[in-house]
Amino acid sequence: MGIGVLMALAAFGGERRLWRGVVCLFAASAGLAGLVMAAEQLGGTTLTMAQGVFYSPLDLRLLLVLFVLCYFIMSLLFRRTGQRGSREMVRLELLFNGHSVVMTALVDSGHSLTDPVSNRPVVVAEGAYLAPYLPPGVPVDEPTQAVRRCQEAGVRGARLIPYRAVGVACGLMLALPAQKVRMDGRDMGGLLVALSPTPVDDSGSYQALIGGI
Repeated sequence: MGIGVLMALAAFGGERRLWRGVVCLFAASAGLAGLVMAAEQLGGTTLTMAQGVFYSPLDLRLLLVLFVLCYFIMSLLFRRTGQRGSREMVRLELLFNGHSVVMTALVDSGHSLTDPVSNRPVVVAEGAYLAPYLPPGVPVDEPTQAVRRCQEAGVRGARLIPYRAVGVACGLMLALPAQKVRMDGRDMGGLLVALSPTPVDDSGSYQALIGGI
């Protein structure tokens, strides 16, 4: 148990949710051990102790197959759990188009939009909230024209980013790079910010979405 805790601290010590990493590590270990014991029961063998150490008489190739099977099952389980969404509000600070912007963001693990170039998470922000920090006349609800207008105004990095949503098979949003992003004081480096033409929350509790990081 102590060794397992030390391994978890070494692997997840810098994570925002250390307890989740610890639980996942022990769950994966227990799942693999359960598969090994089930295979031994089916094969009529049991764990053997030699010099105070337990070992399995199963063939190494079978153990590798069990490991892959356990990895697949646990990945599927955690992915399904993540899709249900761990949701929390955070303070998001952006250096956006030369302006310092502070907003409230919802961290949603079900939000999976990523930058196709860097494969990093994309912040989806309410276009109306960031409109004052854009050049005049940028139509957020017309992304193609918005990119052209940004380029004419000398805004660097403006481009289109594809997305899918309920009722939208394939859409496009105006996206601009934020030179710096801080999430609850944690430096996230530079991220792409996509501007949604519609509110991201009808109640106005938050103005941006970001996937689980």
